[in-house]
Amino acid sequence: MANRWKLTCNCGGIYAKRKVEFKGLEVEAMVCPQCGEETFTLTQAKKVYSLMKFHNMLGKERKIVRIGNSLGITLPESLREFGIKVGRKVKVIAVAPNTLKVVLL
Repeated sequence: MANRWKLTCNCGGIYAKRKVEFKGLEVEAMVCPQCGEETFTLTQAKKVYSLMKFHNMLGKERKIVRIGNSLGITLPESLREFGIKVGRKVKVIAVAPNTLKVVLL
């Protein structure tokens, strides 16, 4: 049985994993249930850094282009490091009238 570390907050509460909003991104963090203090483990911080890097690469305006009889958008080649490549399947979901969500499958 592996030992599980318990992170203790300055207020005496024990941190628990929760989804939080950090700089506009939904990420996993350690949150104290007593005072609401948020912190990241090293692993969580690395994931947040990677997600922020990914977000910054995509966060620019793009033009819709015509591809034959279809519409499309282009993505930067540098996204390959995140597993995005030609032929990768995605699911596009309409979230709101002016918002689409693209899920990598």
